[in-house]
Amino acid sequence: MPSYVIHYICGNKLIENYKVRPKEKSLFLVGNLIPDSSKIFGNVDITSIKKDFRKIHRKEIQTEKLTTHFRSTEDKDNVVMLPYPEQFKNKYGITDLITLGYYYHLYTDKYFFKDIFNKSFEFLNSNLEITSNNNEALYVRIKKNNKVVSKDEFFSTSYLYHDYTIMNKLLLEYFEIIFNENELREYINEIENNIEEVDFNNIESVIRDTLFYIKESKNNNDTNLKVFDKNIIINFINELNNKFSEENKQLLKKVGLKRC
Repeated sequence: MPSYVIHYICGNKLIENYKVRPKEKSLFLVGNLIPDSSKIFGNVDITSIKKDFRKIHRKEIQTEKLTTHFRSTEDKDNVVMLPYPEQFKNKYGITDLITLGYYYHLYTDKYFFKDIFNKSFEFLNSNLEITSNNNEALYVRIKKNNKVVSKDEFFSTSYLYHDYTIMNKLLLEYFEIIFNENELREYINEIENNIEEVDFNNIESVIRDTLFYIKESKNNNDTNLKVFDKNIIINFINELNNKFSEENKQLLKKVGLKRC
């Protein structure tokens, strides 16, 4: 998945193209971030969480994502499991800015995996042949420099999560976006909790984590991306929103959004 920060940036860049009041913007952004909320973390005070808490509960968190991100059990053997936005759309309809935001989050994930991942790296088996099977994949080839590393090393702070940290800072600066936590909290008590896969009270877990990742990125002086290309990511965000707006004209009109 893209980082929480990238999701926030994508959502802001989309909604700024439409005429919305502060409340409408807030509801869309909450809907956009709520799929990454965690019932495991909930509203736990971050100061009481041990450093290895997330690692210990990683399997449970990924199990949550099977439902919150509308993934298919048929893809369980894949290294990367795509979300299925249409399943959410078929179940709930897109009737307001909350459901639009949720749908947009899944849409972003799907195309980030299919576009950015495919442009940036590929998984290899023991014979260094391309594979998408999680059990077969032992290595990852990074396309920007043709470097091959182990899968475990790739999914670590040495590579993939290192780049997420750096990208958070680079993209916030490039798009001149400031994370507004109060905007996300302001109308949370007015939201009907009718999406059974999530609990909107747990938006605090996303806010807390996003603030942590932003602070972490700002404290990191490294600007070198090991996996991704900054320009590809920037172009992706702009192209994503153009594609989403074009493909979903009727949905956007249905929830009352009009272009600026």
